[in-house]
Amino acid sequence: MEVMLKVPLGDHDCRSCGLPWEAAFRLIRAVREPMVIAFATSSSEAALPKLIEGLTKFGVDKSTTEFVLPLGYSFNVDGSMCT
Repeated sequence: MEVMLKVPLGDHDCRSCGLPWEAAFRLIRAVREPMVIAFATSSSEAALPKLIEGLTKFGVDKSTTEFVLPLGYSFNVDGSMCT
């Protein structure tokens, strides 16, 4: 079953829908290097310190990233062990 999403881009004005595109691009820039490291090494654990650093520079509270990212990593590892 194939699902296609149709997004009208022709006359779309991003300012009218309120999407913060600048913030989204800044976030992508902040996590670009950790994403490349994770892809190249096939391990998100190798990218974890750089990801925490990048998100902290982006403006996310350091205590939040130090709690949420390792927690998500441990759930990911646990889920991959089940399959």
